[in-house]
Amino acid sequence: MTPAFTAGLAALAADRRHGATELARSSLELLAALATTLPAQDVDALRAALCAAAAQVRACRPSMAPLGNLTDAWQAELAGLPPTLAVARRAAADAATRLITATHAATAALAGHIATLLGRDRTVLTHSFSSTVLAGLARLAGHGLQVRVTEARPLNEGWTLATRLAALGIPVSVYTDAQAALALAGADAVLLGADTRLADGGCVNKAGSLPIALAARAARAAGVPVYVACEQVKRSPARAATVALERMEVAELGYPEVPGVTLCNTYFEVVPGALVSAWVSEDGVTAAG
Repeated sequence: MTPAFTAGLAALAADRRHGATELARSSLELLAALATTLPAQDVDALRAALCAAAAQVRACRPSMAPLGNLTDAWQAELAGLPPTLAVARRAAADAATRLITATHAATAALAGHIATLLGRDRTVLTHSFSSTVLAGLARLAGHGLQVRVTEARPLNEGWTLATRLAALGIPVSVYTDAQAALALAGADAVLLGADTRLADGGCVNKAGSLPIALAARAARAAGVPVYVACEQVKRSPARAATVALERMEVAELGYPEVPGVTLCNTYFEVVPGALVSAWVSEDGVTAAG
């Protein structure tokens, strides 16, 4: 592999600031660049090397289904590469670009469905940062939307979402993760993103999502539904009992090492389907169940 690919792969694995869809696009951009620069004697050698690179991309973020699904789709395109090396390189890069374009179209369609579902003059609670959630909430700027977002420790991606929403003129309040239940008071809905939608009905999202969903269930009598924004490319055959939940460096927590104290920094958790009111994808809104 090239030094640029190796560095890009390390950046993907270490990225804590972007959501699954954004990282999937970045992975395709990385593969497209590799296709045009990787030394190869012929098309077969190029294909084999690109397939090996795709396997590395799939493995680098196991909690994020879009990386695997889009990489699989791109790898399938490699089977039909033209026999001329220069043309094959361009074809492989173009295939990645087409897939990236399709993800943008899916997110745009999903954003429209979010805006229609939520409607005007609503107060919405969300968690962490999701480019998909941001796109949907952005459609409601100037329409009476108020957003509450929990910080999503340890790196506080919720703050990033808050600043992006504020730049759009959307009033937003930031709560500590411990205040999630308090943040629900008076909210009209919970809107979560998802890194993976599981085969048995739940989803994987940033740790802290499950307490919000549980608190919303307790407040269900007050009419607080939980909506999950999730493009179809995030579907996975994995199930809650088997899905990989990434753990990151405990140094991110900011605590000193103390004998007898174990620090835990699991980034993702499963939200069971029973806690979801409806799924929002590019195809529309589907009631859970």
